[in-house]
Amino acid sequence: MAGALTDDGVFLMGDIAASSRLEENIDHPLGPALYTFSTFYCMSVSLGEGGEGLGTVWGEETARRMLAEAGFGRVDTRRVEGDILNVYYVARR
Repeated sequence: MAGALTDDGVFLMGDIAASSRLEENIDHPLGPALYTFSTFYCMSVSLGEGGEGLGTVWGEETARRMLAEAGFGRVDTRRVEGDILNVYYVARR
């Protein structure tokens, strides 16, 4: 995706607002449900399709690392007030 953008292009990605570290998600209000979805669907389907098996709560740290590896030099995050589920990544080359 980074290679397809013009110099001033922006890639917008939405994902679950969580940490990549389990211990930092203990108090997440949707944590039990997110880890359940992750184990029983997302991670399993990903592994079954040859993916990395990241699961639902792969987290911001992993997302930032993978965006950097994909060629994005600047990644900002944004939240929408009242939305406890999502974070939005605004990535630029």
